[in-house]
Amino acid sequence: MVQPLLITEQLTPPLPDLTPFAALAFTSGHGVTAFAALTPDRSLPAVCVGDVTAATARAAGFGPVYSAAGDIGDLVRWLEAAELSGPVLSPGAVDRAGDLSGLVPDVRVETLAVYQAVPSRAGPPADIDLILLHSPRAARQLAAVWPADRPLPTLVALSPRWPDRLAGTARSAWQHIPTKTA
Repeated sequence: MVQPLLITEQLTPPLPDLTPFAALAFTSGHGVTAFAALTPDRSLPAVCVGDVTAATARAAGFGPVYSAAGDIGDLVRWLEAAELSGPVLSPGAVDRAGDLSGLVPDVRVETLAVYQAVPSRAGPPADIDLILLHSPRAARQLAAVWPADRPLPTLVALSPRWPDRLAGTARSAWQHIPTKTA
């Protein structure tokens, strides 16, 4: 059984004129999918945080597509090393784990919120063996909904830091399992 802690909702912001932008920067597949739903324009290069996001961008028809092959830090380094001819548009979530606009001082990055992650209305299932924490926000949501007197099952986190967000709750065994790059 799979039950998400957070679900994504598409937003419909007014799109800026894409002409001055040198590239798009995506930090998640959700950002790619949500932005692709807003515009048929696929003319800008897409720079993606990792290989999975890059595959999502290619499948959505973007090209050329580049992968920073890692995490937000790798994407920052990629953007710093690139000799871009203009600003970068970063379509993504309302609440971001890492905001590129403040992390790449030598590149003007404009953010555009194209989706939001909202808490699922479902409570924790009675019988559960494992919980995947895909973001710091998911860890915070788990801490908010998990009964304090109920032991947590095994946690699998995409980052070794995220289970620390569960301070003050019943603890469990947890492990960081390296995965393909986002």
